[in-house]
Amino acid sequence: MYMIASASVIGIPAMFGDKGIANVIVGLLTMVIAFASSFLATRILSKTNVKGPKINAPKQDQE
Repeated sequence: MYMIASASVIGIPAMFGDKGIANVIVGLLTMVIAFASSFLATRILSKTNVKGPKINAPKQDQE
């Protein structure tokens, strides 16, 4: 990065520098790899058969 900016989509203009578009491409690839790896880790480590406690609704009196 050529200035102080966050590592997000908003920080893409900070990647432009004297090497041309190469830094932007590397930055975008890094963002895609980070998103994909965190998505896959979440999918692998998440529990799909988690059943929460059964909540019984209070019965209403019919009048």
